[in-house]
Amino acid sequence: MAITSKFTKDNTVLTIFIEGDFDYSLAREFKSKYINEQQQIESVIVDLSKTTTIDSSAIGMILGMQTDLNLGNNCISLINANEVISKVFKITNLNNRFNIA
Repeated sequence: MAITSKFTKDNTVLTIFIEGDFDYSLAREFKSKYINEQQQIESVIVDLSKTTTIDSSAIGMILGMQTDLNLGNNCISLINANEVISKVFKITNLNNRFNIA
C-alpha cells in the first residue's frame, strides 16, 4: 500500500494516487498529502486506478479532506475506480458530492 501525490505547476490542483487497500491504516499518510498546502488547493483528483478496496474510513477521509480544504461539492474528482468502488459511491449517494469518472 502506498500513497503518492503531485501538484500542478500553480499548486492549485492536487492529484493523489492510492495503491492497494484504501483503509484506516492510510489515514495519516493520506492527510499528510494535502494538509500543509491547504491554502492553495482549489480541487483534488483521487486516482483509484491501483486501489483494490475501500472501507468506510476511506470515505470518511475523503469527506474530511473536503472539509479541511473547504472545498465545495464537485471539487473532488475520483477517477479510475473499479466497478466495486464506483458502486460504493453510488450506493452511498456520494456520486452527487464528488465527480466520479
